Amino acid sequence: MHLQDSGMEIASMNQSLKSSLFVVHMSDNLNDRKEFKAIFPRIERALTSFFKKNFSYQDPESRRGDFEPQISFRLAQFQSPEALATGLITQEHLTTTIGSTAMLLVLQNHLTSPGIAPGSRLTSMAFHDVTFPDWLNRFLPHIPVILLTRGEALSIRRVKGWEYESKESLLNPDDFILRLHQHFSKWWEPTFSLALEKYGKENGARSWHTPGHNAGNAFYRSPFQSSFYRSFGPMAFRTDLSVSVTHLGDLSEPDMEAPLKWSRQRSSAIFGSEETFYITNGTSTSNKAMLMTLLKPGEMVLLDRNCHKSVHQAVVMSGALPLYLTPAYNHTLGIWCPLSLDTLRMNLSREYPDALRPRALILTTCTYEGVLYPMADIASLCEEYGVLFFADEAWAPHLRFHPQYTSAGSTVSTSDRSLSVRCNAMDGGAHFAVQSTHKALAAFSQASMIHISNRFRFLLEADKNPQWDWLRRRFSFQGKGSYADFSHELQEMLRYWHSTSPHYPMLATLDRAGIQMRLEGTRLLQERLEWVEELQNEFREIVPSGCSISLKHIVGPHRLDDFPNYTKDPLKMVLGFRDRRSGTSFIKALERAQIKPEKTTFGCVEFLVTIGTYRDHLENLLGVVAANAELLGSPGDDELKPDRFDFEMASGQVEIFPRAAAISEGELVPLNSSRGRVCAQFLVPYPPGIPVFIPGMRVSRSMINLVREVATTQGVHEVHGLFTRDDEIYVKVMRKDEEVPERRRTLNFRKLFQ
Repeated sequence: MHLQDSGMEIASMNQSLKSSLFVVHMSDNLNDRKEFKAIFPRIERALTSFFKKNFSYQDPESRRGDFEPQISFRLAQFQSPEALATGLITQEHLTTTIGSTAMLLVLQNHLTSPGIAPGSRLTSMAFHDVTFPDWLNRFLPHIPVILLTRGEALSIRRVKGWEYESKESLLNPDDFILRLHQHFSKWWEPTFSLALEKYGKENGARSWHTPGHNAGNAFYRSPFQSSFYRSFGPMAFRTDLSVSVTHLGDLSEPDMEAPLKWSRQRSSAIFGSEETFYITNGTSTSNKAMLMTLLKPGEMVLLDRNCHKSVHQAVVMSGALPLYLTPAYNHTLGIWCPLSLDTLRMNLSREYPDALRPRALILTTCTYEGVLYPMADIASLCEEYGVLFFADEAWAPHLRFHPQYTSAGSTVSTSDRSLSVRCNAMDGGAHFAVQSTHKALAAFSQASMIHISNRFRFLLEADKNPQWDWLRRRFSFQGKGSYADFSHELQEMLRYWHSTSPHYPMLATLDRAGIQMRLEGTRLLQERLEWVEELQNEFREIVPSGCSISLKHIVGPHRLDDFPNYTKDPLKMVLGFRDRRSGTSFIKALERAQIKPEKTTFGCVEFLVTIGTYRDHLENLLGVVAANAELLGSPGDDELKPDRFDFEMASGQVEIFPRAAAISEGELVPLNSSRGRVCAQFLVPYPPGIPVFIPGMRVSRSMINLVREVATTQGVHEVHGLFTRDDEIYVKVMRKDEEVPERRRTLNFRKLFQ
């Protein structure tokens, strides 16, 4: 197998990295195309100057050497919207070379081609099943757009995020280039990162504030610490600052006019949100802050039983009442299935008492194994019943940056909008999303983002439907729904969770992560999608019966029709074992090859392909698969019969408010004796971090068996929350005298299931 890099030449650290980016111009007028081509050399020089200034590295004190990116800028011109579309994207929703490396689209709004009605404009042109701007936002929403107008700028439809320039401005190149520089900074300048780097170089050695290592002096000048300092380099210490450096911005005051705020605004535009918040202690904190802002004590929330433990913990802390939507457990592979669309529809449409009307639906998409929900369908259902849609996208911060991720879902039209067919939450119609930027993009561990959608702001401030009255009362100012009040309350809740000493280099990686994806994310994803397809072809030759796990294997062939418009992310590669003993042997083979997978179960192993995965990683994995082919195999239909899918593994609902159970005095009892008792703590096999025991839920035999199996086969430390003494496993449950008064509070809730 030989996997080719496309579009980038890999070099050593002290050499230049090379890349090529396209400026794409579209006009159906030949003279316009000639005019733009004539001015392009000046645009090219402006781009070269901008990128040299903002993406070079110079430090005379560093032994690592200076760095200057070698980026060439090329022009691609198209004479019609249709030619532009086919020049960027294939019918298979992959990108062409130009589509993979397009950095900027400059589009002529006024169309004059024969056969087009006089006065036609690109912004209102019907294109395929939508308008042209909607089509472009469906497939390449992250690429900046300049629309060239002919005096009609005030009368045409304004497209959010597009920049508008008069075509006549091209007649004055100096003025046009000056305006381009302003756009360049808005689109691509890593504001916070550059300000932090500048401070570290110029002021880091004269620190009279925290942290105590004082720009690294406590390390560098110590015979016991100097080796540590040298291994990381001086800038790692000079940029480790505190909130005393106020001009950079303050995570606790995110609206302060400073580089940190400007960085958040840029990330919001890149990821398609109304507002984006940076988090430095993981998406676990993002979930807790968001849900404690949205939910009040006693309110009900529809909750995917598969959610990460931080979601369940947030429900406990908020005092909310969860209605668990229980998926099937796949006993052949040892993984949880996603929830079907029918399950979601049934629970959203249920007749609830007013006091128990759900406020939100929380789903994990994609799932740990890469299953993507049909976002538009679910968002439409949620709004039909007045329920907020909260998407935990911890594993999927990359979805917005490639047209491959438009294949799930269906276009949903309502009286006031048309949802694009996208898999990511912000474009798919969800109201909120949290993302672990560090899981798939170039960011330090724990770097996370919260995204609030434009749609949520519309529902809060402009929508008149009475089913959202509760929302407008919750976040209001002077008697009206107020997004500003919501943002204020979220910021206040974040102060409960943020450290007042955040890691500034981590914030810098959040600043740069989105910019990188805007500039080269499509190419990086295109490469990896192609590599994975080649690798899967190699797997099929090595293991003719198949070893890759698909959506059919996860949900079962008999249930595949229950998951219309669901899809699986190819970059979450899951391989199946022939049997449990083979699985153990294959994991040992991976260890010998020093390959660490993301997750293993008794039935399969998962590998994440991220933008940091390169061909040598895949070739190493291929070598292990080729040498151990007899250990691998995807299950056949006879191994995926209905009896292999267990809906009772973690079924049932809480009988007591989770918060009341969690703060009860309780008692520790042996795990094997806990059946029938009410949990007072979480027990969480990790990974994937999905709780089996949950405060307020009555313990079943299947719950005990699942925890015991993980603890026995993988070790007690693979289950978070276990208490062990003398080889005995204990779990905390409520005392029986504590249960009775608390059960009265959930009487109406329990009647829903009688």
